[in-house]
Amino acid sequence: MITLRHVGLIVNSIEKSLSLYDSIFGFKPKIDQVESGEFYEHLTGIKNGVARTCKCYAENGSCIELIEYVSHDPKNRNKGLLSSGFNHIALNISNLEEVEKKLKNLDINFINPPKFNDTKTAKVAFCEDFEGNLIELVQVYE
Repeated sequence: MITLRHVGLIVNSIEKSLSLYDSIFGFKPKIDQVESGEFYEHLTGIKNGVARTCKCYAENGSCIELIEYVSHDPKNRNKGLLSSGFNHIALNISNLEEVEKKLKNLDINFINPPKFNDTKTAKVAFCEDFEGNLIELVQVYE
């Protein structure tokens, strides 16, 4: 059996990112540690790599791992909707309008305002976190 363990996001500041992923989305930090040494170098291939990692869990067990490099500056990359590779995280939201207001208060950029899909079964919007990682917000209507 294979299940998704977590999604890792490189961030500039774990503290700032927690204002979004914990305070707004409810991913609570459980494991906050600094990783380095021979195993970490072997795992990542980053010589003298040091990173603070913070595993944050939702009530259903979903995990987002925030990774803040202490030893290296993160490199910017194209993260657009047409970019190849991992593209976005999709989150189920129970009250999209309320969450949208909170996100806008944090100066989170929305690609589009929330809109119903063609079958009117979900309202959906894309936004970007502080580092430009794409987040799809979905409120399902049954």
